[in-house]
Amino acid sequence: MNQKSMTWQNRQPQPIDCRLLYIKKANYPTKPVRELQEHTYTELYFITRGSGEFYIDNTLCPVQTNDLVIVNPNVLHQLLSYTDSQIEAIVIGMDGIFFTPNEFTDMSSSLYLKKSLKDNYKNISFYFKSILHEIKKMEFNYEEVCQNLLEILVTNVVRQTKCTITSTSSARTNKECAFIKRYIDHHFAENINLDSLATMTHMNKYYMVHAFNKYIGYSPINYLIEKRIAESKRLLETTSQSIAQIASTVGFSSQSYFSQVFKKSTGMTPNAYRKSAS
Repeated sequence: MNQKSMTWQNRQPQPIDCRLLYIKKANYPTKPVRELQEHTYTELYFITRGSGEFYIDNTLCPVQTNDLVIVNPNVLHQLLSYTDSQIEAIVIGMDGIFFTPNEFTDMSSSLYLKKSLKDNYKNISFYFKSILHEIKKMEFNYEEVCQNLLEILVTNVVRQTKCTITSTSSARTNKECAFIKRYIDHHFAENINLDSLATMTHMNKYYMVHAFNKYIGYSPINYLIEKRIAESKRLLETTSQSIAQIASTVGFSSQSYFSQVFKKSTGMTPNAYRKSAS
């Protein structure tokens, strides 16, 4: 009798630090019934029937049966059916990881990733449906089974899409977010944007926004605005500089924009704030 032995390569795999938040099977309407959604976690959509369109951050993305769509955190999106083909999808919400295309990936967006699975849908479909089944049955140790199934599903998604995953809870991420905070604290009056911060930290821009928001409770730009407003308040209270001078000093591009942002933040104009503080 011929026997073939397969040798296990004793390489320690890196654990996938993801956590299942929910799974659901849903049908989607042909017209919007609510505003675009935005989440602080990642969603995986597996289209099980029908066709329609994803509205993702002002982009229109057609989808159909056996398509896989990954929506990364903090991305506005909505799924709608075509009038003659109602979409059904299994959706997983999970925390802990962020998907990013690499040089070999046939998708270029970091907001979302779409993959038409065609003849290779069976593995992906099996794990989506298995997790859904476990949640419905809630048998002994179903939570552990779901977690294991989710990690295998994510591994299969990486295989199919050739993307990479980044842990949103890594020590490196916190270190980079701390750097961004310190940089804004010391350079808030300079021309700072998301692209420059992403370049300095070597992070994906959209993942950086998600990570910083999780780290400090603000997006980088909102934190920058808060720093500028705080300094402008100090200058309004302690100096006789004009509104235009203060706007320029704290980094705003124009007096009108500064006044607009200041009023939105404080509920009063810079002049009114100065009078109330005197």
